Amino acid sequence: MIDAFHAENYGCLRHVHATLTPLHAFIGPNDSGKSTLLHGMRTVVQFAGSSFKRGERGNWLPFDHFLPVRVPGTSLTSSATPQENGLHPARIAEVVRLLRSIVKEKGTQVVMATHSPLVVNELDPDEVSVVTRKPDEGTKVKRIKDTPDFEERFKIYALGELWIAYANGLDEAPLLSGTEP
Repeated sequence: MIDAFHAENYGCLRHVHATLTPLHAFIGPNDSGKSTLLHGMRTVVQFAGSSFKRGERGNWLPFDHFLPVRVPGTSLTSSATPQENGLHPARIAEVVRLLRSIVKEKGTQVVMATHSPLVVNELDPDEVSVVTRKPDEGTKVKRIKDTPDFEERFKIYALGELWIAYANGLDEAPLLSGTEP
């Protein structure tokens, strides 16, 4: 399992450190760096497992975004596609329970990016990281449970509601700094 991921100058990731759980979700606005995080993690795992392949002309072929990458002792499945597309909202909880059971039974790791508050509601606070990006600072990652005043906010809001209320690309300041507008 990948416990932590660190990237320097990889796409929009200037200086990023993310701690991960066996089932983990990145939430944040569009263009914050969620997919770049997933791409970077998959690239590292592929290099470790020597699973890159060359094309007919000797060029390196891109990895398949949808297949798990396996390295001895590590298995990572990542998804930048919305797991909730095409699902009735009542089925989202079932999908997350299924993912959780696969993680537990197969010893794999599932890391995803999502915009769905319904997916986020099915996760534990340590399984969700908020991803933000400012042009002058690059991408930042912070576990939602490590945000200021989280315990107080979590008494009032479900995790998905925190995502809707505070992490839409414009209003993260209260969540990340602990200040109210």
